[in-house]
Amino acid sequence: MTERIDHAAEAREALGGSGDGRNFATDASQNAIAHALLAIAEQQRIATLIALATLTDVDTDGDKLRADAMDRLVRWVPHGPDDEHPEMRPEIAAVLGIKTKETPNAAQ
Repeated sequence: MTERIDHAAEAREALGGSGDGRNFATDASQNAIAHALLAIAEQQRIATLIALATLTDVDTDGDKLRADAMDRLVRWVPHGPDDEHPEMRPEIAAVLGIKTKETPNAAQ
């Protein structure tokens, strides 16, 4: 099996060197396209995690898969000595535009 390529990281690196500055319109549109594609990739990743976290038609082996996906979406935060609640991870909330204590400027 080949090593996984992080296409988002590769695209971000390419953004740093895109265009030579002589054609602002072309450089700007290339940057916009790259950012849009990265945003779509982030949204798709979250959608996949949500789908995995809510699987219902699987056997007990699916419990680990659901738990792993849920762990990437939420974190358990203590609210008392014997009490904790799940909260959406700040990076997930930011991508989805949901305001939290950590992401007060997220889009509505």
